[in-house]
Amino acid sequence: MKKIGILYREKIIERITSSWSQLEARIFVSFNKVSAFNFNILRNILKKEGSSIFVSRNSLIKRALDSISVDSMDSFIDGSTGIVFVNYDNIVKICKILFDFSKENEGFMLKGAALGEKQLGFDELEKISKLPPKDILIAQAVMGIASPLSGFVAALNNILVKFLYLIDGIKNKKSIAEDNVDDHK
Repeated sequence: MKKIGILYREKIIERITSSWSQLEARIFVSFNKVSAFNFNILRNILKKEGSSIFVSRNSLIKRALDSISVDSMDSFIDGSTGIVFVNYDNIVKICKILFDFSKENEGFMLKGAALGEKQLGFDELEKISKLPPKDILIAQAVMGIASPLSGFVAALNNILVKFLYLIDGIKNKKSIAEDNVDDHK
């Protein structure tokens, strides 16, 4: 029978590896001197957004990552380390939340991230956090596609309107000419 401590460590490693494989984005954070109350507020905010933060000993995090053959994350696993597991669709919003939280809590800092197989540093995460939300990006893309089309439709409409004015002008000219012919009779 295994000891409780060993079972606990195995469960932690299992949780890290399963979360790592299920979600595409993982953000490494440091949380020195952040109060438990503020940290729980962050947990609740992340939970509402469909993300979670997981804190464990660095040795267990390294062991979990070694077990799934993830290397070169050692630079992010230093000091107090937490991993925020994020859906790829939600990465911009979560980065904004984490950067806002770091401004309000002095000891909280983003270390870096792993998006799929790509490693991102602090600067790249900061750029991601400054992107507009997904809804606005989609609206901008739709407007970019629709703008030339609406211009084309307006040009076609303008040609049609000019044609109708031309026909109306010819009709008016003919009616005036017929009125003049009727007046001479």
